[in-house]
Amino acid sequence: MKEISSAASKPSPLSAVLVDARTAEEYRGNTAAQEITRPGHIPGAANVYWMQGQASKDDMSLLGEAQLRKLYEAAGISPDRPVVTYCNTGMQASQSYFTLKYLGYDVRMYDGSFSEWSSAQGTQVQK
Repeated sequence: MKEISSAASKPSPLSAVLVDARTAEEYRGNTAAQEITRPGHIPGAANVYWMQGQASKDDMSLLGEAQLRKLYEAAGISPDRPVVTYCNTGMQASQSYFTLKYLGYDVRMYDGSFSEWSSAQGTQVQK
């Protein structure tokens, strides 16, 4: 959580980019899962819903490599910076982790995800 706090509080060109893999509604704090104590997202995080990388709800195969790169780059996520994915509890973030790893990014997953972040003392939540 220390690395996440650093990326959230002091973003720099060398710090990790945070990727929130939840829906836009959860990211904005308009809706929240039961385990989330404070709705919103980690400050500085980009939102790329994990399903955006899939062909469709019926076809769960990944989009093509060029489409995936375009999706993440449009959100400001480039391969020259480390990436940390998160969601509510790690399930959605694991798909984003896999996708970014497949694309060759230096990626980690915050396994405590937003359920840990939103309930921890001293962490900020942005809406």
